[in-house]
Amino acid sequence: MARRISSAPAGRPAFHRWIGGILIWLFVILGFGFAHFLNLVAKLPSLPQDLPVDGIVVLTGDRGRIASGLEALERKEGKRLLLSGVNAALDEQTILSAIGSRPEFAECCIDLGWQATDTQSNAVEALSWASNRSYTSLMFITNDYHMPRSMLEIERHNKGLRVVFRAVPADVNFGVLVLEYIKYLVSLLRSVLN
Repeated sequence: MARRISSAPAGRPAFHRWIGGILIWLFVILGFGFAHFLNLVAKLPSLPQDLPVDGIVVLTGDRGRIASGLEALERKEGKRLLLSGVNAALDEQTILSAIGSRPEFAECCIDLGWQATDTQSNAVEALSWASNRSYTSLMFITNDYHMPRSMLEIERHNKGLRVVFRAVPADVNFGVLVLEYIKYLVSLLRSVLN
């Protein structure tokens, strides 16, 4: 008489189906969230309506961000410009010469922020800069794909300043968007938990 050998304890297939169902729902939710994130990026304002402001803050990274900040300063959309998150390995002269454009701005109207190392510390550095100058309004400039996370971090640390945002269009690949979406989710979770 042959004995039947069971390869899995009873109930295990139901457990696997349950886990599989949860994973499918998780991917569906993340997919819809990613679509929402892309929609946010697509609808960001490139030119804020509520200008001028006291200070202009460029979250460093892409060259287009700095050029947009200098253009805003030149149009007198703000009194001063802070480049937040400047690479500490670079000296001030190297950075200011790379800015080019209007050398008189380097002497009168541009401050370099050396403390920030990520988006959260960009927000802290910029808001501290505004407080030290008694500013009541700021315009933040960064790339469009980076703006949703920047807005979360800035709003989380903001204590009553009027804040506007200018998104600089960037041509990035799908991998960069996915990575930024993951960082956005972490910032969103941090905002919800605080």
